[in-house]
Amino acid sequence: MKPQAGERAPTVLRFSQPMRRSDYVWLIPLVVLAVGVVGWMVVTTSQPVSLLPLLSAAAPGWFLSRRRVELHEDELVVRKVRTHRIPYTDITAVRGDVPDHLTWSTQLVVERRSGEPITLPAVSEPVPQVRDLIVARAGLE
Repeated sequence: MKPQAGERAPTVLRFSQPMRRSDYVWLIPLVVLAVGVVGWMVVTTSQPVSLLPLLSAAAPGWFLSRRRVELHEDELVVRKVRTHRIPYTDITAVRGDVPDHLTWSTQLVVERRSGEPITLPAVSEPVPQVRDLIVARAGLE
């Protein structure tokens, strides 16, 4: 969503690790399966081959490339495979994943009035700086 007139563009925080080992655990077998299905279709049929299995194997890569955290003026948006929109008025606390040691933390936990806390993935900016950005926009402290 593009900013409206008079609205600032969101602050976008990219993930520090584009893909983790756990991402490859399910992505590689999916691609191998899709290539195998297309290869089997080419060998066994005389019909034109659909590239739909290959496109479905590429879809997770597209979702992984969209992963980011956006700080809008009125809400925090966490884009992964699923998008979480958290209004700043719904945020009650922002803390690190290591109790009492924000500088040791690699992830932030956003606690909400409604619903479960959401753990933000590691981003390329320092955790204390990201926490300060979220706290300032949410008006907590």
